[in-house]
Amino acid sequence: MPLRRDRGFIHSTGFIGTRAKELLPLLFLTALLTLSVAASAQIIPIPADVIPSSDCPPGFIDIPQDGCRFVRNSVPPPLGDTDLGDLNVPLPMGSLKLLTEPTARAIALGDIVVDNAAAEALGKAFFWDVQVGSDGRTACATCHHHAGVDSRMTNSVAPGNNGIFGGFFDGDRPRTEPGGTLSSESFPNTALENPIDRLNLSFSQGIVPYFSRVLRNVDDIVGSQGVERREYEGITSRSSLDASQALIDPIFRDGVGNTRQVTGRNTPTMINAAYNFRQFWDGRANSNFNGTDPFGPANAGAQVWVSSSTGVTRARLDLRNASLASQAVGPPNNHVEMAFGITHPDGSRGDARTFAELARKLLSLRPLLGQEVSRTDSVLGVMRHPSGRGLQRDYRDLIKQAFNSEYWDESATTTDGIPLIEANFSLFWGLAVQIYEASLISDDSPLDRFIREERSRGNMESVVPRFIENSLSSALSAEQKLGMRIFFNDALIDPTIGAGLCGACHVGSTFSIASHQGLRLAEVEASAVAGDPPLIFLEGPIEEMLMAKLGGQSEVMFVEKPDLLPLDALPMDCSIPSNNPDMLCAPGSTWPIAGGPMGKHFELRQNSTGKIIYKSFYPGIPRPCGQPLLLQFNPTLHAPPQQLLANGSLQRVVAQGAIIDIPDPESQQCTNMRFELAFFGLPHGTYSMLIDGIEQTRLDGSPLFTSMRESRYDLGFYNIGVRPSSEDAGVGGRHSPVLDTAGIGEPLSFARRLKEQFDVPELVGHQKLINTDPDGNIVEFVVAEDHVVDAGAFKVPSLRNVELTGPYFHNGGKSSLEQVVEFYNRGSDFQEINAYDLAPEIFRLNLKATEHSSPF
Repeated sequence: MPLRRDRGFIHSTGFIGTRAKELLPLLFLTALLTLSVAASAQIIPIPADVIPSSDCPPGFIDIPQDGCRFVRNSVPPPLGDTDLGDLNVPLPMGSLKLLTEPTARAIALGDIVVDNAAAEALGKAFFWDVQVGSDGRTACATCHHHAGVDSRMTNSVAPGNNGIFGGFFDGDRPRTEPGGTLSSESFPNTALENPIDRLNLSFSQGIVPYFSRVLRNVDDIVGSQGVERREYEGITSRSSLDASQALIDPIFRDGVGNTRQVTGRNTPTMINAAYNFRQFWDGRANSNFNGTDPFGPANAGAQVWVSSSTGVTRARLDLRNASLASQAVGPPNNHVEMAFGITHPDGSRGDARTFAELARKLLSLRPLLGQEVSRTDSVLGVMRHPSGRGLQRDYRDLIKQAFNSEYWDESATTTDGIPLIEANFSLFWGLAVQIYEASLISDDSPLDRFIREERSRGNMESVVPRFIENSLSSALSAEQKLGMRIFFNDALIDPTIGAGLCGACHVGSTFSIASHQGLRLAEVEASAVAGDPPLIFLEGPIEEMLMAKLGGQSEVMFVEKPDLLPLDALPMDCSIPSNNPDMLCAPGSTWPIAGGPMGKHFELRQNSTGKIIYKSFYPGIPRPCGQPLLLQFNPTLHAPPQQLLANGSLQRVVAQGAIIDIPDPESQQCTNMRFELAFFGLPHGTYSMLIDGIEQTRLDGSPLFTSMRESRYDLGFYNIGVRPSSEDAGVGGRHSPVLDTAGIGEPLSFARRLKEQFDVPELVGHQKLINTDPDGNIVEFVVAEDHVVDAGAFKVPSLRNVELTGPYFHNGGKSSLEQVVEFYNRGSDFQEINAYDLAPEIFRLNLKATEHSSPF
């Protein structure tokens, strides 16, 4: 069987942002390579050489058991086939304009799009036209008008998981009711007494650190206002207002009547969204556009209509690298965002208006009627109506100019009697909006100018400290340069300053590993020696990494004076959720041991065998107050064998410890002792620690340590502890079961779909082969027994224009970049509750005040 390598190797490559799989406290920071066994692959790519069937429309191919299907790249992915240069050299960061040729923004499909300029104009009109909304007042741009996001603070709150406005514990946060206005006091939604650390480090009570007091814990979401809840009855010819009946909204309603509904997630920016591999926070807008909805191949019934000499034929569309088109077709008919909905017999709400109806409505109206169009608009200015309002061209003419007549043939209708131009309106909408949004690229920031100036003068350093040390450009201030060093520092690059670890996820010029560039950067791990071949080809959209809490590190608190523990003190490692609004989790793992660990024997037992595999002894001579002692655990005869790494070297299990008696800053006396343990490379299983032969367990009786095999993630989608995983599944959610033929509901996560043996055609051409077995079969990326992590995981956003795109995170819970940095510095808000889903880079950073405020 083949071996599969875990990407645990930490590089200090700076700009490339290579993933650091195990990022532990500096005392124990180490790099690992882990091997595992895999079976043969089951991913079947669509054949590229299938001969078109005479029964299929021109441009379509006949896929066995799948029928006519159009399989083509819509847009060369940003980076596409452009030359990245020597892959052994980390890719320098720079302007986004350097990532692609200008032609890469256009749909490369003469079969569907015949005039890209007309398609871009059509897409811009679609995007900004308020007539699209059922209320005649809501456009896509309504929620994307400010640097691509929604800056409105009135009527922008949705109730969270509990279904009511306000949270589990509001504290001093003013409650915002439906239709209300948020203020600076409304943020952050979760607040601690010590905002830069989850722990209270004052030691004023002479005890071990415990969690900072929770001041507020609010699950409300800062989203975007959509339309009022009304029952959809149909379109009205030549009217922007759809026919509807009034309904009482039980949620979004003030003292006067219904307010606008609000979305359940914060609006992400569409500026630079062309570089994203998938769209929406949960990635449900598929990279393969099916011409109908956001769900790509997951919708087995998605089809488009094509007119030919033999008549009108239905066929499946599989347009790759077209996630913008997939995203674009989601909101227009959504019953919260832009359209009136329908009430199902069970009382639930759903979408009602179809794209064919939206087409009939817009084709009867003048584009942008009532909206002022500037003469200087680079796309629509030449089409400006003499009145200054709307366009001279109508939507029908623009569609006919932009698209192949096979898709809008005025003489053709579907088998249901729907005119072809209406039946394919979702296709026109998606591709036109994609072409328009692909032109919305930001560049030439101070950072771009700084790097461009340095590269032009020959500063080709790829490691940030040396790059900045050699820099002469004044495009960034000294304070900004410090912020840049901290941003990219992983504690190995520069141990003299704080490690922000930001560059692990916010990579490259796009500042996101969820982008096409991020995928490319994840494919090859450069050799540390210039000129040597790359170390290994990596995974691509599916990656392997150890989990934060289950990767071998543990922290134990030994309390010398347990009577000093306050009743409300929280332990260091707590994984049991709490119903107490004042506490993030319930007590679970503080071990009171009188006298501390001095003079005691420590043993690590592998529970599967019952054998002692490591042991150590802490001398009875006390260390000076506040001085740490490094404790080396020595292997016994039963220690796990050395592991063969991908580079051919051997790696044994490493066990380390550090003990420090904690000084109280007021009394200057040591009253308690902290013992941090780290075990690297332990085989999968549970382990117990024995102190003088007595087994130490958690309060629930479970073993002290758990070491888990590598987990499978979707690249660029991580749980960072913004809110408890149970509140929003993120990429761990599933499609509607009505979409697939089995009625199961495919997972959104690529990794979980493979685990459950779903086909994942989005990976074809993107996922790199890790290895082959002795018979030459492809190694499977994920097998049924693999551990997949997707609950509460969300897409890594780009940081371009980030100062303009608040509020932040998928729930809009932080209003400023300062609050965001404080969040990461304290190791998130819900690290303990999300312990088994948390990304490994999320832990306390301990940045100094001057470091977390550096304005990079």
